[in-house]
Amino acid sequence: MRVRRNPYLGILLAIITCWVIPSGSTVAGQVSFSPPSQSATPYDTFDVNIVVDTGVRALGCFNVQVSFLRPDVTVLGVTEGPLLKNTGSSFGWTAKDTLGVWDIFDCVLPPKYANGPGVLATMRFATGASPCSTPLQFVYVYFQDTIGQPVTVGSADGMIVVPGCCSCPSQGDINNDGSIDVFDVISVIDVAFSGGQDIQDPGCPIARSDVNNDQVVDVFDVIYIIGTAFSGGSLPIDPCNSGG
Repeated sequence: MRVRRNPYLGILLAIITCWVIPSGSTVAGQVSFSPPSQSATPYDTFDVNIVVDTGVRALGCFNVQVSFLRPDVTVLGVTEGPLLKNTGSSFGWTAKDTLGVWDIFDCVLPPKYANGPGVLATMRFATGASPCSTPLQFVYVYFQDTIGQPVTVGSADGMIVVPGCCSCPSQGDINNDGSIDVFDVISVIDVAFSGGQDIQDPGCPIARSDVNNDQVVDVFDVIYIIGTAFSGGSLPIDPCNSGG
């Protein structure tokens, strides 16, 4: 039997596909923490949301890894946020290692999708007897649209702030990428000689570029960080533990 093809069928299917499953080009925006700076005290319990803004559209799946540095700050659990919860989603989370890295992921069931803004997940934290301020960092961010195509979504880190606690977890790591390298050397040179912008973490009495802890950023900090980055020199001095 000969089947007669409808010349308009392909066009109709394309229209339906675009309507039901928006293209990956519509997905953009940023993932961040809310509140961006969370105050805490000893023996405290509090929630921090992982949220996306209005730029995130046609979201199919996400996977983020969140890290924090202080051992006296722990995660009690992670719950699914409302943005994907009502779409027949598959939610999960796990501790990646003992260094405070948490892996959080969720996917919707096609052809459903989600549009920002909204809450992806809620992390419940607890502090012990001697907590200290710690950055909340996205060490891995992966988003994809409803047809499985990866998309680029920006990220903004957050902070857990314990008032009165000295904490300098990122001295020398000017660009906040988890390592001290040539890019941080360039940043310190820029701060020392060109008036570049420095970063001072909440709870830290000095800026990140003051790696030798002498209260000023100058040529000696440049020499110090070059030694750290390239010659196996000492790590930046932690003013909280130096007695200075």
